[in-house]
Amino acid sequence: MLNSISATKSAKSYSRPCVSVAKALTALRRPNLPTWVPQWDLQESLHNLLGDDTCVYRPYHPHETVLPKPKFIESTRILLLEGVTVDIIQTISRVLRTSDITLESSMIAELWLSQPECVNGGFTTSGPLYPTGGSSIFALLETLSAVKKLKQQAPIPLSERLSDGADYLTRAYSTSHGIDEDLHQLGKTGNCYKWMERVSGGADGRRFARGKKGYYALCPPAARDGDVLCLLLGGQTLFCLRPDGDGYFFVGECYVHGLMDGGAYDLMRSGELPGLEFRIKWCGFMKRWPL
Repeated sequence: MLNSISATKSAKSYSRPCVSVAKALTALRRPNLPTWVPQWDLQESLHNLLGDDTCVYRPYHPHETVLPKPKFIESTRILLLEGVTVDIIQTISRVLRTSDITLESSMIAELWLSQPECVNGGFTTSGPLYPTGGSSIFALLETLSAVKKLKQQAPIPLSERLSDGADYLTRAYSTSHGIDEDLHQLGKTGNCYKWMERVSGGADGRRFARGKKGYYALCPPAARDGDVLCLLLGGQTLFCLRPDGDGYFFVGECYVHGLMDGGAYDLMRSGELPGLEFRIKWCGFMKRWPL
């Protein structure tokens, strides 16, 4: 049964199943939907980004409900869903691991230094702004954690999240890279270990990606450059799709910084991003998964 891309391909790791037996049985009970259909509409079936701990943000505004309107053609082998493309992956990292999220690792620095927004090879709050506004280095710190929290906890204030991330940058890279005074001061009230814990939950087993429009994203391990980051109406997060001819294959869920919490949906409703009908194909059409 395909509840995400071939179950194993978009899972956080090959050793962890994509969904539990109970969730698989839930999928079988979904009315009028073939069992191969990705569970874009069920929050409890999404793993990693929306699993044991959860993103603060959703694709829509709080208390706003957008119902899915799935249609099928070709004997239910192609799913038609309305949505919008928010960006296309231009560059993408290797799969990140918890060993990358330590004070001794250079991985976070490597990710930042590879971004066009990096100024003079150091960490600074100035320089080119992120597409939705604000500091690009803060956008990177937020993306890597996918703004996660434990389900039983209240959302962590933005100021605390940023000070925790600034503390990490200061402790890890102050002797090897330039750290501007704003980050130094901000980090004094932070706790780098809390930031590393959140990032380990958000980025472990995922790839960090940059889109052609400059958006930062966390994507499934099977994602690659050229994949489409999109909002599928009725979905509980944003998604990554693989273009294939006149349609797409489902890769998995993703976090796109600045476009959660109603951001992408607002751009669609305003007409800034044109609405589309996505043709999502049954994976049986593939001779093999195109890595």
